[in-house]
Parts: sequence; C-alpha cells; structure tokens
Amino acid sequence: MCEFSAEYMAGFFDGEGYVGIHRDGVLVSITQVDRRPLEWLRGRFGGSVARHGRPMPSRRPCSQWVIGNRKAMAFLEWIRPYAVLKAPQIEIAMVFAGLPKRGRWMTDEERGQREGLRVAIAAAKH
Repeated sequence: MCEFSAEYMAGFFDGEGYVGIHRDGVLVSITQVDRRPLEWLRGRFGGSVARHGRPMPSRRPCSQWVIGNRKAMAFLEWIRPYAVLKAPQIEIAMVFAGLPKRGRWMTDEERGQREGLRVAIAAAKH
C-alpha cells in the first residue's frame, strides 16, 4: 500500500471528514468509497474501519474510519498545519482535549465550558 502525506490527508479530511465533541471526548471519522486510505489510517493511528450505512442498489458501498480521544488528537495534530476547511473545528477540538478529565465531579462551570465548545464546533460546520 502507498504512503500518504499529512498534506494529502488534510485535504482528504477537509472534504470527507468529521470532527465532533461528544460526552466521552473527541471523535473523528472519514467516510469514503475507497477503503484503501481508511485502512492506511487505521494502520497508522488505530481506530476501526467498517461498512457505513445500509447497502442501496443506487449507491456504491461506503466504509468509515472512526477514531476517538487521544488517537484522534494525534491524527488531528498531524494534519493541523495543512487543514483549511476544517481548521476551525480542529482548533476547537484541541481546546476541548486540553480540558481536565473530571468525570461526574465536574463543576457547573466546567460543564458549561464543555457545552460551549460542543456548540462552537457545531457552529463552525455551517
């Protein structure tokens, strides 16, 4: 299998990727018809690759690479200098990942900060 550069993957992610903030942390995914780049990413960063969506006669089957938290952040840091369209979302995810993990003992202020970042990343998508 060929080697992919950070520059290529940043463009690939800008077009086909997703970054989100969830209760458990940062989630990154890429959905694509061609599985090869997804398998390469799985080999380099971890995560999983699986079929995505219901098979439909009018649509080619897609696969999705999904990765979360520390491994997702390693991927985002790798492509960060080259990302264009998703750069604001990546920056928000970096801030979120830098927050202390406190579980159910979070203060209302910490919950509010996390919710604010979740709302900000959703707004950056539009």
